[in-house]
Amino acid sequence: MFPRTQKNSLWGSGPKLLSSTLIYFAIMLYIEKIHLQVAVISEKMSIIYLLSGTLITIGVVLGIFVMYQVFAIYKAGVLYRKGVYAVCRHPLYANFILVLVPGICLGFNSWLILTTPVFMYFAFKYFIKEEEQGLIQQFGEDYIQYQKDVNSLIPKI
Repeated sequence: MFPRTQKNSLWGSGPKLLSSTLIYFAIMLYIEKIHLQVAVISEKMSIIYLLSGTLITIGVVLGIFVMYQVFAIYKAGVLYRKGVYAVCRHPLYANFILVLVPGICLGFNSWLILTTPVFMYFAFKYFIKEEEQGLIQQFGEDYIQYQKDVNSLIPKI
């Protein structure tokens, strides 16, 4: 753990990422429901819904766990590199992009809506630059080394 030098926002890039993703999702939902109506799979929907429910459940549980850590770490004002932060620099964003949003989108049974997590990933890559610059200003060389050691979303194995 390393001490904080100046305070950044608790929410980081989250509001920008969330709002742009919701707009994209709404547009895809409109196009899908009004114009295309292209299902992912028409048979065995129970499997799709089971997978969707499982991903949503895992995403909510993981999200609560990570949010608890985020609040504690932010309050402490440190660069934390243990637990999930030892394998992923942005575990909350990773949870949304790789688990929760895909689970929600699967429930809609649409290839078009399933593009939402892909959009969210690219939006993340765009918006995270500003957040990471703030973290570099806040933690300096320690954060630069952390960037080299730990991937932003997908854990290094």
